[in-house]
Amino acid sequence: MGIGNTYMETCSKCGLCIDVCPRYDDISLIDDLCDFLEGVCEKPCFDIKRCLTCNLCTEECPEGLSIKNLITASRQKMTTMNGITAGQTTADPFSDNNFYRKFSEHRKIYTFKREGWNGEVLFFPGCAGTIIFPRMSKAMVNVLEQAGVDYTVMSGIDSCCGAVAAGTGNREPAMKKGVTIIEEARKRGVKTIVTTCPGCFMAFKVLYPQFIKDMDFEILQASQYLKKLIDERSIKLGRLESTVFYHDPCHLTRGMGIHQEPRDILKSIPGTILMNSTTKGSACCGLGGGVRVNFPFDSIEMANQRHAYAKELGCDTLITNCAGCLQNLIEGSNGSGLKIVDLTEYVAESMGIKEKHSAQDDGETIHLLNEVFCDCLPAYRERKRFFYHHQAVADNHT
Repeated sequence: MGIGNTYMETCSKCGLCIDVCPRYDDISLIDDLCDFLEGVCEKPCFDIKRCLTCNLCTEECPEGLSIKNLITASRQKMTTMNGITAGQTTADPFSDNNFYRKFSEHRKIYTFKREGWNGEVLFFPGCAGTIIFPRMSKAMVNVLEQAGVDYTVMSGIDSCCGAVAAGTGNREPAMKKGVTIIEEARKRGVKTIVTTCPGCFMAFKVLYPQFIKDMDFEILQASQYLKKLIDERSIKLGRLESTVFYHDPCHLTRGMGIHQEPRDILKSIPGTILMNSTTKGSACCGLGGGVRVNFPFDSIEMANQRHAYAKELGCDTLITNCAGCLQNLIEGSNGSGLKIVDLTEYVAESMGIKEKHSAQDDGETIHLLNEVFCDCLPAYRERKRFFYHHQAVADNHT
């Protein structure tokens, strides 16, 4: 029995998933996707590119069902039927049109300490953590150094996990890269793999075990490993006076169930006041599922809303745990005045370690990101013009 029929047998059409969905408002979406997956219709009537893959629907469903899973399966089927689209090539590490490859043509890629060394702990920063925001990965390396960890680093496009490509419906890069990455990890004597990117974490924890046998590694996300170091007293946290809002990355929180460790870390830092101690009110930053490039205005508006929510709570700092969220929250700040940092950066700062970066650095990164989007996807240039036109109109009315 196919996924569509299985879904239809269980789904009661209660509508709770649609009530919380930020992108769709018609329950008939479920019938449409199931019909497509079962071959009843040639293509979905709804635009499956609109989905953020945020998993809010899964969290709300009393049966544990997920519109996101239906959309992921539909994206994979569309790829099988029609081949890879231009948009999918931007996430394909084997493509010359790969977004990170294009970005690296304009900015020198940072080389991490112990890149290629042997070590018990493999730090895997991911493409975004290597190329777009190396500052967050530098922070982790500095923490590992100070804690005296026997670690090695595997970074850059050549070590892309393939998770983003899989999310677009193209699983082949993940299957190819996964085998190579795990073979290399074994050669280096790795016992524990630590990732910053929630997508990479999902690749190692969920995706790779589907086609790689004997995944005999401890797989930890950065927040889990940092908490372990804190609990073992391998690192000492100093005082940081700040009122913070922790932004839950969708793939990490609802996708992988990691939400308490980051909060425990923030609560353990003297002087830091965490204003959202639970996931209540948690929502997507707007970047996920390809929405950032396909619907930039919608995407940035969602990031604006996260800032507004944090400001309402009286926060001065917005902390996240994902390079993608960091990107969108920076671009969607809209003059909120909030300090925006990655969790590992905040922990490193409390240890007396601080990488230099400025609002101007962030601005230049965001500008370059948009130019690379235009280079990879010619259609994005028109979307970009539309987005900035409407953003200017909005700014003039504030």
